[in-house]
Order: sequence, then structure tokens, then C-alpha cells
Amino acid sequence: MRSDAPVRLANAAGLLLELDADGGVRRIQHRDDVVNLFLGNGMEPGPANVWLRSRRGEELEVLPLLGPESPLRSGGSGSRGDAFERRGQWQGLVIALRLALAEEEATWCWQVRLENRSPQARTVDLIHGQDLALASPDAVRLNEYYVSHYLDLSPLEHARCGWVVAAR
Repeated sequence: MRSDAPVRLANAAGLLLELDADGGVRRIQHRDDVVNLFLGNGMEPGPANVWLRSRRGEELEVLPLLGPESPLRSGGSGSRGDAFERRGQWQGLVIALRLALAEEEATWCWQVRLENRSPQARTVDLIHGQDLALASPDAVRLNEYYVSHYLDLSPLEHARCGWVVAAR
């Protein structure tokens, strides 16, 4: 497989994630519905991303972990049919990112492992952003603003995960 070829992850529940070689999200689809509203391409990923936010004194820096601006590259076991992995370093932090799909459910999980190898303590946050369509590919391409207008977002308190946002 070419190193710049898209990566396709799929599971038995009908979930499909298509990523660019740099990890930028092209498409997330569950059976006949597209999950992400804006489809990424090889030059610019969609808005779905995982960001590392680091505070150094008064300065705040934000680093995308997916897409062409990410410092992460292939590493470890690389990409398989059910997982995508990237590794890299940034400002003394060793970063390992993994995207895994559940075997039998329409569920995916971004896993990030950080190791501070710098001499000073660091304060960092991880932020995940996901644009939502939850509609057929034709409806999404016809009018993105119309599709996103009809999403219902509800904050819910989960016993194990804390506060989550449910979308339908």
C-alpha cells in the first residue's frame, strides 16, 4: 500500500472511518449515515481532530494531533483494519495516539499516551472536536448548514465518564 493512501477502518457494526495517511479524518460513516459534516481531503482535514493544549506560563499553545500540521508519524504497529496509530514528539513530550474501533458496536475511541521527557513539569489538556451530520451522504452534500441546524445536543451526566454531550 502507498504511504499516502487513505486508511480505512471498519467493523462488524457497519462503522467505517476513512483517514488520510497523516490521520486527518476524511469520512466517518455508519451504515447509510455520514457522521462527520465536513469531509476532509489530502490537503486539509475536516474539523474533527484531537488537539494537545499546553500552557507555558501565560502562553497557551495548541497542537493538532491529526492532519498535515501534526508532528505524529507512523509508528508501532501502524494501521490495521481496526486500529490506526501514530507517534511523535513535541516540546519534550513523547506522544502516542491510537484510534481503535469496537468489534461489534458502532463505537470508536481516540487513545492518547503522553510522556514528559523535559526537565520541567508540564500542564496539558487534550481536546477532541467532532463535527456532526448524522444524515445520508446526499443530504450532507446538498446543504451542510441545513443538516447541522436539525441536530439536538444534550449535556448528560454519566456515572463513569462525567459530563458528556449526546447528539441526535
